[in-house]
Amino acid sequence: MRTIYLPRQLAFAWLVGCGFAWAAVDPQPFDPQQRAGLHAIEMDKPAQDFFEGAVLGNGGMGAIVRTRPDSVLVHLGHNDVWDIRVAENHKDKLVKFEHLWTRLKRNTPEDRAWFADYCKMTRENYAQPYPRPWPCGSLLLGFDRRRAELLGHRVRIDTGTCEMFFLIDGRRAALELFTDLHADRLWMRMIDADGRPIEAPFNRVRLIPEPGMATTTADAPAALSFRQVLPVLGDAREKDKALRVTFRTRGKVEPKLEQAGPFVACVEVVHGLARDVANGAVTAPVPTLQTYADSAAASAAVWRDYWRRSGVRLEDEFLERIWYRNLYFLNCSVRPG
Repeated sequence: MRTIYLPRQLAFAWLVGCGFAWAAVDPQPFDPQQRAGLHAIEMDKPAQDFFEGAVLGNGGMGAIVRTRPDSVLVHLGHNDVWDIRVAENHKDKLVKFEHLWTRLKRNTPEDRAWFADYCKMTRENYAQPYPRPWPCGSLLLGFDRRRAELLGHRVRIDTGTCEMFFLIDGRRAALELFTDLHADRLWMRMIDADGRPIEAPFNRVRLIPEPGMATTTADAPAALSFRQVLPVLGDAREKDKALRVTFRTRGKVEPKLEQAGPFVACVEVVHGLARDVANGAVTAPVPTLQTYADSAAASAAVWRDYWRRSGVRLEDEFLERIWYRNLYFLNCSVRPG
């Protein structure tokens, strides 16, 4: 009998195809969202590395949630927020092709040295770190390790919710986070083991802008905010872009966090032309348990519809897990259109 060896990619595609065939002939109905819930992403220790962090997103705004022994650190980003500078240095030193070709044909030691310097000069504009995506800063929620211990996290891909597990004064609790699928906002609340809202162990909050751009801050009793202008090169100030990030909760945030009841908070990212992104404006909604619940229900409905159109049931658990997790990351990172 002749043995046929398949390339790994082809073999994987064949297995996926077989999985679809197995799923197609299964006559039993199933709930796709419930099926997605079987493939949660879990870590039973602090995720201190960026690439170990929990991934949340609505296709525009994204968040990487890192857990450290004394804090939760949320890195924010947005697909439409860019450092838009384009360097155009040395325009007066560029020469016509005829001049360049003449010196290349002459090929004297002086011409070779000149050409090496010319190449270095022309590459300079393309060696800049911009244009590039611009991070939207980070949110730090700190706590006293004598009172609270961070145990790990779980990302429920069926609802796009992240749960950060704590042991607070010997009792289990969780910080819930999710990205609003109808607005560029990150919502969070603290609940006990029975799902009841409670105060969080956090005693300090910091909103940290990405260094490298001029930053203005505007704080209110229950909010922190910063604004950064992302300029174009040259004098066309009407083309400058801007970014504003706001953290809002109930109670006081400075000099230390003082909570007014169960912890619920919202982080909002606003971006656009600099003239349209006002400095100091707090447009994030007042975070209450009701506004949290309303946003959570609306986003859960979007996830339910997404899995209704994307769910499969495969006999191979490994392939099914890859399918659901990859589709979760896809929905977090890009929007239709």
